[in-house]
Amino acid sequence: MFLWMVDKLGFSWLVGKPEYSKEFSEAIGFLRWGVSPEQVVAFSRFAMIALAVAFAPLIILSFQLWLLLGLVLPLLVAHLVTEHPKNISSTLRMRALGHSPEVVVLIAAMLRQGSNLEHAASFAGRYTEGRLSEDLRKVVWRAMTTGESVKDGLSRLADDWGRFFFGFKRGVYMLLSSEKLQENRVARLDRAADVVVRGMASRMRSYVKSLKMPNLMLFSIGTVLPLVLVSLLPVVSVLGFSTHYAQIFTLLFLSLIGLYIYSGRVLSRRAASFSEIEVEDVPGLPPRGAIRVGNVEVSALPYALAVFIALSSPGFFYLLGLVPGFEIVVPDYFSLFIVAGVVAAASLYCYGTAYLKVRLRNEAKELEDNIVDGLYHIASKMSEGRSAENALAWASKSMPDGPAKKLFARALRRVRERQTTFEEALVQAMDDVYSKRVRSLMAALTTSLKRGIKVASRSLFSMLDHINDLRETEESLKTELSQVFGMMRLTALAFSPLVCGLVVALTSLVQSSFSGFETILFGAFLMPMGVLYLVLGLYVVALSYILTRHISLINNSDKVSLRMEVARALPLAFIVFTATVAISTTLL
Repeated sequence: MFLWMVDKLGFSWLVGKPEYSKEFSEAIGFLRWGVSPEQVVAFSRFAMIALAVAFAPLIILSFQLWLLLGLVLPLLVAHLVTEHPKNISSTLRMRALGHSPEVVVLIAAMLRQGSNLEHAASFAGRYTEGRLSEDLRKVVWRAMTTGESVKDGLSRLADDWGRFFFGFKRGVYMLLSSEKLQENRVARLDRAADVVVRGMASRMRSYVKSLKMPNLMLFSIGTVLPLVLVSLLPVVSVLGFSTHYAQIFTLLFLSLIGLYIYSGRVLSRRAASFSEIEVEDVPGLPPRGAIRVGNVEVSALPYALAVFIALSSPGFFYLLGLVPGFEIVVPDYFSLFIVAGVVAAASLYCYGTAYLKVRLRNEAKELEDNIVDGLYHIASKMSEGRSAENALAWASKSMPDGPAKKLFARALRRVRERQTTFEEALVQAMDDVYSKRVRSLMAALTTSLKRGIKVASRSLFSMLDHINDLRETEESLKTELSQVFGMMRLTALAFSPLVCGLVVALTSLVQSSFSGFETILFGAFLMPMGVLYLVLGLYVVALSYILTRHISLINNSDKVSLRMEVARALPLAFIVFTATVAISTTLL
């Protein structure tokens, strides 16, 4: 449709034969959007020209505004359009590779039990998530339908994904080489899983160390420098420089766009980290963009818009009072209601679409933590020669209260009531478990039991050791990341709102001190205080969002977690800003 419109409107020359990088072409192919690189480049050019034409009349009002909006903004938009596919593909690829340790661990666990390579690959593909798991399932499907060997398919899979994470390629090839070994085969399988876990941890730690300079750039140029410029507003007022508030707003707006673009470039180079539990499309929860009101699931957007309009209405009256011909007099601080409306609407949307999913994820994480300890108990008792049912009963009795104990008790009750077999009871007890890691552990237990108690205990111990390594490495990396981003988080929530609030108070003090001398002292500096409230309030909210997004996506790489963090960060930043304005204007 887009190419048809371009051709009919006479813009077909935009398509031509654009030049683009190999990275850009690979990103478009990886996303599987059904569009070509030429179409995306053509759209970016069309958007750039359309914006430039739209802002052309601004040259009549202000050459500076036209220069900033008519030239700089179209170039930035064109850049964003072409960078967006690369950023999205990088994020999806990184999230997919986050499942690579579990893929190798599960294949190794099945091979250790004596399963063939096809069954091991099928098991790993069934109990992991993401694009990597999809490709793994395709390998098994091709083996079943075309006769291609699973070994060849896994080699090709390792080569394709090994370009982005060599540790995964090395781990897979170690798994494949173990088939030829008679001695030390088990050690080789354990080594394959260890290589992927350690390799991912090493890559992530190297990435964390490389963030020192980008974080400094984000903090200084993207945050401190605009705040310094904003803090000069009272001085500019006194010295009488010819400045219009629209130009200041434009400068702040462009600084935010530059900060967002630079943050996107840093995020696009993010190393693969361990996977989060996928909860975006879990059955029984509201779909994307929906919230649950009572027992009804509705779109969150209309509710957010209604909240915005309701809260912002006093601010709209203030803006109408600035238009010639409208004699509406309301206090300047009424403009803050618009900022409050933006914050409330964004927070409602983010919280409403995320809180049920975050709650489910937290429950699943708690179960993951509990289940590992519980299965260690079961494996220990089975290694002593006890039956699986007896080991399950002992673990259920001796474990502290928690979700794992409830799961074991539910499975044990089914077995003792003779409703089903032990293996089927474990499967049925996990009907409401959404953690693939838990499901894979329990499935590995039931599968290994078919080969005997001793085999099951040894296999379970090995798998739990690798899973425990995963958990410990995850926690270590999260601690390191929290230390790296502490100052940036403080800036987003406190430092930036505090500085902007003080600027408002100082500007108000200057204007009230020199009232009656505006023509001499202020020249063309026309900044109604209500407009200053609005501009800096929106700047604080936008800056808080950009920095919170940056921190969240590096820590979690997950939009559900991002929405929950945004829902918490924006109100706090707004509260700090308004409290600073209220207290400082009262004291000064």
